[in-house]
Amino acid sequence: MNQIKQWITDTSQTQTVLAWDIHNIETTDQSNIVVTWTFHATTDRSTDLFDGISMISFNQNKMNEVIEYACKYETYHPYQQ
Repeated sequence: MNQIKQWITDTSQTQTVLAWDIHNIETTDQSNIVVTWTFHATTDRSTDLFDGISMISFNQNKMNEVIEYACKYETYHPYQQ
């Protein structure tokens, strides 16, 4: 937990979140949800823009586990119409 707190402290001093848009929230059953989102932030050295998926499990109305995946924002869809 101390590592998470330190990461939040350090990141909040160097990163500015420009947008964190939630696109969809799906309930898969009584204890799991899947969230799709786009994240956009800047630091003094870089700009981050990527899509993500969070899979969140609950146990007794508390978050039990969060698994996240990210992919580059501009993806190639060769068969999309």
